[in-house]
Amino acid sequence: MGFRAKLFIADVEKYIDVEGKPFAEVKMYGVYDSAEGVEGNSVKENRIFGKWTPNATFTATIYNPNVIEQLHIHKEFYVDFTEAE
Repeated sequence: MGFRAKLFIADVEKYIDVEGKPFAEVKMYGVYDSAEGVEGNSVKENRIFGKWTPNATFTATIYNPNVIEQLHIHKEFYVDFTEAE
């Protein structure tokens, strides 16, 4: 069994590691109906996700440069949780 959450990016910090490789630390939180920068149908959907997953926090360190380019404040993502066997 699994479930889906909807998160928004709250913060992205970009760094260079000791070997000179770029990486980013991204912080995401659960959406809610009044999230800044969100418009249209997403607000209605965010009310639903916010009701059933009212508090979510996710932090990741990412080294993939293609992914780092996609990390923008307020951008929203679905996160699917599937049980690993």
